[in-house]
Amino acid sequence: MDTIEQELRRFVIDNFLFGRNNGFADSDSFLESGIIDSTGVLELVAFLEERYRIDVVDEELIPE
Repeated sequence: MDTIEQELRRFVIDNFLFGRNNGFADSDSFLESGIIDSTGVLELVAFLEERYRIDVVDEELIPE
């Protein structure tokens, strides 16, 4: 079974990098590195909410 980290990496690679693993680091900012745009953030949050049955409130979606 995949770990959460592996599952999230696979989601990002499949959905935003078109299957190409560019070797992004755990500390990379998806927004700053251009991996994900603002619409992609919403897609990622929707995946997290559905897959892990969590709720992310809008106030938590502010990039830091």
